[in-house]
Amino acid sequence: MYRKILLPTDGSESAKRAGEQAISLADVTGADIIVLSVIDVNYLQPSYLPSFREDLEKELRNEGKRAIGRFKKDLEDSQSKECVKTLNSYLKSMRESHMK
Repeated sequence: MYRKILLPTDGSESAKRAGEQAISLADVTGADIIVLSVIDVNYLQPSYLPSFREDLEKELRNEGKRAIGRFKKDLEDSQSKECVKTLNSYLKSMRESHMK
């Protein structure tokens, strides 16, 4: 039925509930879950203080990583081992692409 589930997250309670639904759906269908956290860096461009913009972007990136980490923990707690394996593989590829 489903092969992949895209789960955008911002760490909010609504995102957590959506994550719970994604885990349940993945358990039933065997789908992979792809977790996404997005930062609109264009929103930060008008800032007059470049150091503020850089610090804010860094903090937003870190918050996105923490939100994904919390979802990963929820996923591990749910016993969805195949989804955890897929998420770990995806996170590794994302880290490698950011290092280039």
